[in-house]
Amino acid sequence: MAEHLDEIRVDGDDLNDVLLEIERSFGVSLPHDLMHVHTAGDLFAEIRKVRAPDGLGDRCDTAMAFFLLRRMLVRFELQASATPRTPLAGRGLPSPRRLARLIRNEMGLAAPGLVVSRTGGIGALAIFVAGIGFALLTWSPQWLAMWLLILPLLVLDPGGWNGDWKTLGTLARSVAARNVAYFADKGARNREADWWRSFSHLMAGIVVPVSGDVEIEPSRIRPETRFRFH
Repeated sequence: MAEHLDEIRVDGDDLNDVLLEIERSFGVSLPHDLMHVHTAGDLFAEIRKVRAPDGLGDRCDTAMAFFLLRRMLVRFELQASATPRTPLAGRGLPSPRRLARLIRNEMGLAAPGLVVSRTGGIGALAIFVAGIGFALLTWSPQWLAMWLLILPLLVLDPGGWNGDWKTLGTLARSVAARNVAYFADKGARNREADWWRSFSHLMAGIVVPVSGDVEIEPSRIRPETRFRFH
């Protein structure tokens, strides 16, 4: 079992993004002054002050999201027998970008953020390196304009089948975490432990452990895990 994290590094801008995600997911409005928040548990306590879990409901929110997503994806030839471990890549599905729109517009749910596809990542890196190369060989501010091509490349990128988009199960878990209040109203369990699981999933997407790991498992974030802002 992975050890718990004592500290996690948090960028101020990323924290603002996840606070918006938390407010949308839990259906709360957090106070603007959070100077007293030093740990993950402190931030979770702010959610419970506004909307405490009532312990009602008897359904798993991830399972509910899974069946909703599978029903939608069957329209695009995903097998009706698909399981949470079914990978989404190579199934002939629309791109993650289009699926995100369908999740938002047809299902009325918040969708996870997109991961840049391998092609998009390579293209952006190639443009960046070429811009530096041309600027060094024959300096001209015009070469720097090449970097502006990266923006439309990333905006139009279809998204990659990684992270939350890797399997039907990871997508369902992420959708459930971003729509806690919605699924609670539909009969999902909303005990404190269930809410913490969704909360830690959202936090894990924007924090970096002090050890320098690229990503972390939500289960490693504990109430006593301290924030280190940078």
